[in-house]
Amino acid sequence: MGHLKYLQEKPYHDLIKRLNKYQVGAPETSEIYEILKILYSKEEAQVGARFPLGPATFEELVKRTGIAESRLKQILESMAEKGVVLDSAPSDKRFFMLAPTVFGFFEFSFMRLNSNLPLKRLAELMDKSFKEEMGLEFFGSKTRMSRTLIYEKNIPQLTSQVMPYEQVSEIIRHASHLSLQTCFCRHKAQHLGNACQTDISVPLEVCMGLDFAAEYLIRRGFARQASISEMLGVLDKTEELGLVHITDNVRDDPLFICHCCSCCCELLAGTNKLNITHAVSPSRFIAQIIPALCNACGACERKCQIPAISVSSQAGATKQAFVDQQRCRGCAVCISACKQGALEMVERSKATHIPKNQLMRHVKIASEKGRLRHFLFYAASKLLKGDFSTAYPFE
Repeated sequence: MGHLKYLQEKPYHDLIKRLNKYQVGAPETSEIYEILKILYSKEEAQVGARFPLGPATFEELVKRTGIAESRLKQILESMAEKGVVLDSAPSDKRFFMLAPTVFGFFEFSFMRLNSNLPLKRLAELMDKSFKEEMGLEFFGSKTRMSRTLIYEKNIPQLTSQVMPYEQVSEIIRHASHLSLQTCFCRHKAQHLGNACQTDISVPLEVCMGLDFAAEYLIRRGFARQASISEMLGVLDKTEELGLVHITDNVRDDPLFICHCCSCCCELLAGTNKLNITHAVSPSRFIAQIIPALCNACGACERKCQIPAISVSSQAGATKQAFVDQQRCRGCAVCISACKQGALEMVERSKATHIPKNQLMRHVKIASEKGRLRHFLFYAASKLLKGDFSTAYPFE
């Protein structure tokens, strides 16, 4: 009778196969199946499995699914409202795109506080999945999905040139749309009974959306519109709290900025719980101790969210703080914590490469995971149709 169960699961099995063409896919586990069943009806799963790799017009989806236009409009609207399909604003050239797992419907599911979804069960499933196969899937490439941003006030004065993509305030100022939304990691932690454990209570509404992502999140009710001054105010507040700024691992047009703590954040969990040293790509800078000024008070060790600093004595030397250069992400949280001025940020001897844009990051990660053939097939099919655009507005 096993074949009957497979037939019942087939829409979700096909959906997983489609999701696995993305740079971050969906491991075929019981947790992922249950998550998909909560978020997708069988009919929606069948539609999702028919999506091309990149953006698709409504007319293209009608052809690919064989579903009547009136019914397909209802299905796509339902999927977009739940965050499993990303859509552009209504226009003559409107497009739809299947949302990936991460960054995608894993996060969107917890951006609404008044959701009708069974959030406690979703939290349990996503937490277990991320500690196991999903975490390895997300962090399982040399090129990382996200990167660290240094606190701007702690950028070394002798640095030759600071690029706009290294400055969080410049990223905010250059975005076409800005949104503030619930921190999905902290919201999920609440449903697990593990509220944020930082020294000072962290507001839930601190995650930032940019450009295309912000426009979608606002329009679909996952976020609210914010001004530049409001975003910069949140930025100042998160630095007071000692949170780590993390953004897309791209130079041009990142789509989010998170402000992360060690107790809730799944990006930092890659290092803290899965022991993947470079789970988040570091900034161009690294913390360095000034031994003559260090009094071994431990403030830096307590504030570090990785942690990458420890206070000890080595080979009989005087007790002081030490920086683990492999783990330090170059966020500069420790600098703000040190009242002795015994820490400084210096440039790394070798900076980590940052992909130019979303498309280049997708290609690099897909290549590293052996999934590049999916992208090449998609790009070739576009070229054969005379379409020279291979943009990934949400990837």
